Amino acid sequence: MLSFTQKGNDQEINPSAQSQEAVQKKDNVGSKQGQKPAIQAKQQTIQAKQLPIQAKHKPIQAKQSPIQRNSSKGVVQRNSPQGDDLKQRMSAQYKVDLSEYKEHPNSSFPGTVGADATIQGKNIHYGPGKFTEENRKHEFGHAIDNAKNGTPKGDKVINGKNIDTTREAAADKIMNTPVQAKVGEGEQTIQQKAAHSGDGNQPLQTLSRIGDMPKVFEALNKKNPKANLTVDKDLEKYWGLLVKHQHTHNIANMEAISVDDAVNILTPTAMQEGRSLAVRSKRVDQSIKRSQSLNRRDESNNIQNGGIEQGDISLLNTEQRGRVNTLVRNQMIDESIDSMLQRADASLKEFSDKMEAASKKIQTKLAGDYQVAGLKGRDRIKQKTDLKYNYDPNRVIDVVRGTFTFKTAQDLADGAKILIGDFKIAQQKNDIGRQSDTGYRDMKLNVRLSTGFMGEIQLQLKALNDAKTAGGGHALYKLIRDASEGRDTVFDNDEKGHEKAEDMKTKLDQVKATLDQKAQSDDAITQEQANEYKTFLDRKKGEIGKGATVKVSADELETLKAISRQVYENANKQVDSDLKNQGVAREFFTTLNQHIDDQKARKAEKSVKINAPKNVKKGSGYKRWFGNGDRVGYGNRRFRVTDVSGHGNNCLIHAIAEALGVHYSEAGAQILRRGIGINHNNFLENNNDIVNNITTNLGHRVRINWWTQDGNGNITPAGHATYGNGAAHAPINIVNVSDNHFQTLNEIQLANNNAN
Repeated sequence: MLSFTQKGNDQEINPSAQSQEAVQKKDNVGSKQGQKPAIQAKQQTIQAKQLPIQAKHKPIQAKQSPIQRNSSKGVVQRNSPQGDDLKQRMSAQYKVDLSEYKEHPNSSFPGTVGADATIQGKNIHYGPGKFTEENRKHEFGHAIDNAKNGTPKGDKVINGKNIDTTREAAADKIMNTPVQAKVGEGEQTIQQKAAHSGDGNQPLQTLSRIGDMPKVFEALNKKNPKANLTVDKDLEKYWGLLVKHQHTHNIANMEAISVDDAVNILTPTAMQEGRSLAVRSKRVDQSIKRSQSLNRRDESNNIQNGGIEQGDISLLNTEQRGRVNTLVRNQMIDESIDSMLQRADASLKEFSDKMEAASKKIQTKLAGDYQVAGLKGRDRIKQKTDLKYNYDPNRVIDVVRGTFTFKTAQDLADGAKILIGDFKIAQQKNDIGRQSDTGYRDMKLNVRLSTGFMGEIQLQLKALNDAKTAGGGHALYKLIRDASEGRDTVFDNDEKGHEKAEDMKTKLDQVKATLDQKAQSDDAITQEQANEYKTFLDRKKGEIGKGATVKVSADELETLKAISRQVYENANKQVDSDLKNQGVAREFFTTLNQHIDDQKARKAEKSVKINAPKNVKKGSGYKRWFGNGDRVGYGNRRFRVTDVSGHGNNCLIHAIAEALGVHYSEAGAQILRRGIGINHNNFLENNNDIVNNITTNLGHRVRINWWTQDGNGNITPAGHATYGNGAAHAPINIVNVSDNHFQTLNEIQLANNNAN
């Protein structure tokens, strides 16, 4: 079995052994279930937290993973002051008296119903090693919910005992809510304590308990013993700094900050480094940048490569990238890919070294072959950027890649456990133990390197790999992939294009030979069917050649997939036989697939919540304008806004004219508008032709740095380009507030302590 733990935003899988009794237990169902003693069947129900072993038809629940971890972190000894403090704080927070509830650590009772912890009446039992803060918060959550809403009747009977599973969401909500901390005389949440800053409305989950802040202060005191920081004396100031930095340093959300991140962010203040706020802010930015790089994701929680620099198109959200005009967007994508390939090249040695170190462990036990490939080609990165990832190059996370090939499914499972232990795993993908529409199956690990850049490790099975190479499966894959992405397969009109075309023809002949062999040796396909497939392949071969474009219709795509399944059919029989006969491997892939499915469901649910506000009908956009003289910022840059909203649909002209120091009346703007062929009354779009005409008519050649607003109302880069003909001018800054409403930004030079 596997246990699943979490580091930051990245998911990891670690091998752990489960007892045979637990694996074979037939009455393990659902999550957080429990039992009721028979002698009290009519009076009480039990609500219990389910062990991670699940019935085969149930998915592994991610919320259970912290319970499964092997470390003793979070374990509370019976009758300890910390234990009493948690009960008192939750009593005060929810105004429910928990003092009469008795807790029984190291109890054998939860194990009788396959649970970590149970609550019955005012008795709470914890299994051996399960007296953790999270379990306690969950069971106290049941107690609080029962006190307010009454004890549930129970909805299931297991082993003759009445259990309840209907109130898990209520207990989970309380468990996941930050517990108020005692500060001085009264009790209040840490984020409320820092509310004086005006920015403390978003809790820092990983630091929400008072027990975590001493860890931060301990580390800071080691760096500077003279600081002598304590919770009583310094909590308000330092928590306020963290909350403030959430906004001024572009932290996406406070949950992204770990204890180590907090130490790095607060170090400049604790060490009194630098003589100005600007210098300290720069150092804080560097710390945050590294932390963000190691947990880089977009607004929909999709993994991105770390190390993204200011101005990169990947820093814009999907909607903003779509609003950037095509020429500017393509320029930004090219620049982003250039940066990506440089970072990938710098990360390749670390990836290669870690692959080699892992291979020594794997080859000693399993004789698995490994290979580190060259960086993914620029053309393919651009294809994936445009067709799959909404113009975000940094979602291409397999630029650095390598493979391990194993003889059996059991070998692959064992090798995966070694790799999972040696790499920081951000994401897993797997087809082994599932049906595949093309027949090809493998496992993939997306790994996060110390630079923040991503790599991908493919774990392949030899039988399937042989069919892909010797059986011609790879040629089918390219045609299927291109058609599935909605594009044709194109061969360049040069020698390289000719070589690729001839190679594909050769591999399609290999597929034809495989079909003949199968028709003669087994019952999977008749010779008549094989001949039909061969005729189809000959027709596609006739379309392939130097400079050719091969189109694949929807029906042809399904035919190609059917042929591909035949190519891999014998290899899959061997793999399925391995899984049937190798129980440990079967359990590994079953558990892994359940975990992946659960993660996909959680991500889809989160995506719905994220995108819901985007589906709300937008207003006129004027209410989102910055006020005249407002100061807005990005990182350590600050701008003063010049408001030109009164100029209506010619605001683009007036914003550019204002930035260039050119006086332009509204009548003049209307004349210019008609002169460049704009006959409608809508707001002007900042496309290449319009902006070129405006700047030329204003008599300048100038680089314009474009900005836009993110969902929080902060400005963020949206690309740059040089426009117009005439006198050279220093770069200017224009912000597209929303719906083509433009304003002028004038950069303010930061100086000493006035830089805020």
